[in-house]
Amino acid sequence: MPALFLPLNFCFDRNFRNQGEHHERIHHQYDHHPPVVRPAVLVAAGRAFAASDPSALRARRWRPVLATRLLDPDPGRPAASRAAVRAGCPLRLLMAGHPRHPDVGLAGRSGANAGAAASGVATSGAASRRPSGPNRAGRSPGGCAMKILLLGGSGFIGRPLRQRLERDGHHVSAPSRRQLDLRQPRADWRHWLENVDVVVNAAGQLLDRPAGALEAIHHLGPLQLASMAYQADVRRWVQLSALGADPQADTLFLAGKGRGDAALLASGLEARIARPSLIYGPQGASSRLLLQLARLPLWLLPDGGSQRVQPVARDDVIDGLARLAAADEAPEGVVDFVGAEALTLADYLRQLRQLQGLPSPAYILNLPPQASRALATLAERWPASLISRDTLAMLNRGSCGDPAALGALLQRAPLASSQFREAP
Repeated sequence: MPALFLPLNFCFDRNFRNQGEHHERIHHQYDHHPPVVRPAVLVAAGRAFAASDPSALRARRWRPVLATRLLDPDPGRPAASRAAVRAGCPLRLLMAGHPRHPDVGLAGRSGANAGAAASGVATSGAASRRPSGPNRAGRSPGGCAMKILLLGGSGFIGRPLRQRLERDGHHVSAPSRRQLDLRQPRADWRHWLENVDVVVNAAGQLLDRPAGALEAIHHLGPLQLASMAYQADVRRWVQLSALGADPQADTLFLAGKGRGDAALLASGLEARIARPSLIYGPQGASSRLLLQLARLPLWLLPDGGSQRVQPVARDDVIDGLARLAAADEAPEGVVDFVGAEALTLADYLRQLRQLQGLPSPAYILNLPPQASRALATLAERWPASLISRDTLAMLNRGSCGDPAALGALLQRAPLASSQFREAP
């Protein structure tokens, strides 16, 4: 059944692919056509790599740019390490937490600090962030009206978020994917950042089609745009990520999201990262399929639907993102966006069934793990399928968190799934 292996922490109707060789192609492209990257974002990572393996450093054509624009050298580091950093190293060795280069920290954070950065825990890297207060243009986020660059402004989350921000009096610029395509590593997007106060990134996809798209959209593209934003005096970046995002995750989607989050936390910008669980809204692809499944009299569920989920209402996600964008008192770092109630997938389907006026219970058949994986392998061959081995893995890992942080941000308790009232 197409709805059995829905990704429970993302709302876009895209699929995964095996990683294959797309990382290598992206690395080759970046080695020969370096993007516009703020050296300050990369210097700390270069120091960490130089300290661990200076002999592996190799020059590139953009080395003079890094050498001449090197910012804030660390006076406490040995001179040999500082010289090695000035010698430069390939951008692919500076990619935050990339599995091919585990020695490199999260763009300035290594070891324990890297893990803390990925999970949203404050680290000493905050000292490198641009000082608070108005930027050089005299703008300050959180004023009466701001200029906001919104990526993904036509999506399930982006469209209502744009409407909300405009109702609040902000000027929102929302380029289409054709106008600002994060999959284009050599693009120059600086004109989109002129006089911008806040960047809100609600762009993303679930399918890795074409190959390499997930890494570009979730990590490499935002990294390049963040470096341009730093140069343009943009102070704040709000990121729509995913619950469970981790550079070392065993799924391509969560790993790419984790690397992107880590790079933003080390970018020098004021990074505010929202990690939602399963988002409920009848217009969402995953919600529509779950609602369709709930209407059936028989449910064939992996492990009988025992996986734990904690759905969050789309309106709560919109309210939270709007506050992260505009409220100076909103927290930096990572905030889990989860609803007030954790329950099993089977219980959630029962609630969705009642929401549609079908109180009679459905029968549940347990789908064994081997059969689940076999069906997922077959289903991921379909062009627009939401089913894959990766989405099955995300379903099995669960999608739960602490609702306290979202409640503090909203200044009210988030809705529980039993309180959802919006039906198709």
